[in-house]
Amino acid sequence: MTFSHPHLERLIHCIDLEEKEQVSRFRIDQQHTLKSLKAEGLALHPIQVTRKNFGYADYPEIGFRINYPAESNAFRDGVAIECFLEGEEPINGILLNLEGKTGEFRLFAPDFPDWIEERGVGIKLAPDQRTTTIMKSVLKDLPANKKLYPLFERCHDTTYIPLVPPLIQAMN
Repeated sequence: MTFSHPHLERLIHCIDLEEKEQVSRFRIDQQHTLKSLKAEGLALHPIQVTRKNFGYADYPEIGFRINYPAESNAFRDGVAIECFLEGEEPINGILLNLEGKTGEFRLFAPDFPDWIEERGVGIKLAPDQRTTTIMKSVLKDLPANKKLYPLFERCHDTTYIPLVPPLIQAMN
């Protein structure tokens, strides 16, 4: 796919690379074990379910508690997560909040999984495919935007020389 401006293609390629890196980084496999994800602060495991209810748009929402000190700096409100249990298909969701040892997340599923209250349930960060899809879509549609595309071209024009040098000379 080619665009009228070379920087558009480069930006979309960079977004694709970031998306692939997220998929690789957040996957549990032989290279990235659950133990290593927990040590890096990318997984909270095990969690104890404290509350279940249906929230926004009737999506299942789960309140939980962590019974141990955990590295959780990467778990910010609104981050994409997967709820998992070994041997079961993980379910995508979003972290609603996490304060100290208690938190809440929403699952993108029609109902609670049968295993949600089992021992060994955890959550881990997941690739943010929603955001990357939006970013790529906006960039692909940019050439058709009569107001924004000229601004993009001007910002990314390598021949454009801003009026900064005279300001620097005046300061010396």
